[in-house]
Amino acid sequence: MLDVTEDRFSPVIARVATRAGEAAYQIERLVECRNIIRREVGGRKKGKPHAAAHDWRALVDQGLKTALPMDAEEKDLEERARTEKAAALEQARIRERLSKPRAPLLKYPHKDTPSGRRSN
Repeated sequence: MLDVTEDRFSPVIARVATRAGEAAYQIERLVECRNIIRREVGGRKKGKPHAAAHDWRALVDQGLKTALPMDAEEKDLEERARTEKAAALEQARIRERLSKPRAPLLKYPHKDTPSGRRSN
């Protein structure tokens, strides 16, 4: 039934294939969005890592604005957590190139402005 009326779907509905290769239908603008996202993410994944040297741990400490606990066990746990956060930020920003990290507590240096913050 759909094959008979398929030519009337355009330009609103596009014929696409499922992973199994079967015919399916999708809204044309969503097909375009998927293609744009796939192209952008694929290009970033294939690109070279950003060459930047940030002290990610210092940025985490600065963003959290809290002192380390006095208790040795709690301090060790907090140190490990902050080190893990710094490593995650480095991977997200430098290695993967997929997105700018978004965390309201942390400020990231940016070379375009004297303060190191991007002016929006």
